This record gives sequence, structure tokens and C-alpha cells, in this order.
Amino acid sequence: MLVRLAFLVPKRCFTRTIWYICFYIATFPILGWAEEPLSGKVLRVADGDTITIVTDAQQIKKIRLSEIDTPERDQPWGRQAAVALSNKVANKSIVAKVSGVDRYGRVIAEIFVGEKNINYEMVLEGHAWVYRRYLKNDYLLELEQIAKANGFGLWGLTKEPIPPWEWRRGSR
Repeated sequence: MLVRLAFLVPKRCFTRTIWYICFYIATFPILGWAEEPLSGKVLRVADGDTITIVTDAQQIKKIRLSEIDTPERDQPWGRQAAVALSNKVANKSIVAKVSGVDRYGRVIAEIFVGEKNINYEMVLEGHAWVYRRYLKNDYLLELEQIAKANGFGLWGLTKEPIPPWEWRRGSR
């Protein structure tokens, strides 16, 4: 088959095509892993949107909850968001639906305890904003609107809460 193609395709194009195929085959395991779920036990809750787990394969992984952003620890509602996440996941087994890796090497994922989507719960209870910059699931916006309308969590603060991405930039 390859010999037959070699006669039909100019040598330069044929070589490039073979190189692309080899590259794809070589990198497929690296690119494909991001879609496989991770499962493990939560060791630590760093803040309202970051946890550390030990996987079933005994690897330590830091996970950043996808599509949400919680207040920083020194920001109003930051400690409450961390406590809320801790109450939901500390020392529990989770499954992480992985969507990628961030620039800090953390796995980006939706996390589940049983059937509960923890990312959804954090938004619905008013512990997190929808991180619009990375939003893929519009359902989170509906959950955020419910939390705002009912004054849940940070939406019940007396002052208008500052989103964490602005807080980190120094807009305090």
C-alpha cells in the first residue's frame, strides 16, 4: 500500500504525510490521557477550587476544579469556600473528569463524589463564580444565577463581591 502511494504522491508530500502519521501515533497516548477519568482519595484541600489526591495507581495529583473560580483565601468568603469544599471532599474518594492541565501542572477537572458534581455544588451554594474565561458548560451560568438570586454564600455579602480574577490583579 505504501509503495503504491509513493508512486501517486510526490516524494516530499509522501515523506511529510508519513512523518505526521508517525508523530500522531507517538503522541496519541499523551494527548488521549486527558479524557480518561482519574479516581482517588482526597488528601488535601488547598482552597475552594484546588485539591490534592492520591490516585488508585498511588500517584499524587493536584486538581484544579474546571470552569469555576473561588475567592482567594485573603478575600472575603475565601475561607468559607475552602471549608465548603473540604466538607464535601476531604478524605473521600472522588472521580475526576479531566479536561486538561494548566500552566502550573495541575490537572483541570470536574470532580464527583458518587453522583454529586462538586463543581456544580460549589457554584449553586454561592462558594464560586463561573470562570467565564474557561467556560464550556452554560448550565453553570444558570446555577450561578440561582445562587445570586437567593443570596447564597458570597452573594449574600453586604458589599458587591470582587471576582477572584480581578482580586488577583490587585483590583481590591
